[in-house]
Amino acid sequence: MDFIQKLQVFTAVVEFQSFARAAESLRLTRPSVTIAINELEKEVGVRLLHRTTRRTTLTGDGRVYLDQARLTLSAVDEARSFFNAYIAEPSGKLRVDMSNSIARSVIIPRISRFLALYPKVELALGVSDQQVDLVAEAVDCVLRVGELASTSLVSRLVHRTPTVTCASPDYLKEHGTPQSLEDLENHVGIVYFHGRNRKVKEWQFTIEGKSQSIRMKPALMINDHDACVECALKGLGLAQIGSIGIQNELAAGHLVPVLSHLDAGTMPVSILYPARNHLPPKVRAFLDWTISIFAEYAEDQARGSNKAN
Repeated sequence: MDFIQKLQVFTAVVEFQSFARAAESLRLTRPSVTIAINELEKEVGVRLLHRTTRRTTLTGDGRVYLDQARLTLSAVDEARSFFNAYIAEPSGKLRVDMSNSIARSVIIPRISRFLALYPKVELALGVSDQQVDLVAEAVDCVLRVGELASTSLVSRLVHRTPTVTCASPDYLKEHGTPQSLEDLENHVGIVYFHGRNRKVKEWQFTIEGKSQSIRMKPALMINDHDACVECALKGLGLAQIGSIGIQNELAAGHLVPVLSHLDAGTMPVSILYPARNHLPPKVRAFLDWTISIFAEYAEDQARGSNKAN
């Protein structure tokens, strides 16, 4: 077994957390998997895996080496298919992660069309507002709402969603409707935080061309879009949310916009993927499809807004 094959065995054992299941997925015998891991550990000079009778886990060195192994295997795949980049039919497992609001409002209602276009793509869809490490978690691309932190990933802007400051009718009935930024001092907000350092997102407004940031007094802090919407619906406070996930609630009057005369700006919707000289056909197909459906989504929203007016 050559070195690349040993790396494939190693990543499979990590994915399945089992020598037996890795052997089954690779159509190898259990002893051959064990031999491959032993030889790989000798070649790299460190122990990569902890083995017990019940489970297999990464050592500290193994966690570090896993990223390198995945990068190497990805580079090998790219080199193997280099000349087929634009003619090969998209195929294989495609791992995509995205925010709850994007999945529920845009992607999932249309995902059957992508699957019909590319029947050989096996789509694994992760839905979460939490940040993911694309390399460490073997994710091909992610879709996110909001300003992006500095990153080595390639990013493409696919949409801008208006930001809405809103609350439930019950909250406004009890606490009153704010008419100015100064009025916000008498209100509490459902405050969004994100990232491993739990950075709190300040509310943004633009007045006479000048940007103003407001740090709301929190009713509670939360890091999930759908949970933030639910808290607003329960009347726990004001919320400032991208409209991409709350059109139905606004249309039904379950959430009421406030401070609409003030410009709260927009939030970018971006697709991110690792920098590569050669983008796999399955990733390119999803990227192009995503751009096209967000253009369609924007047109649908514009038509709906015109009807409302």
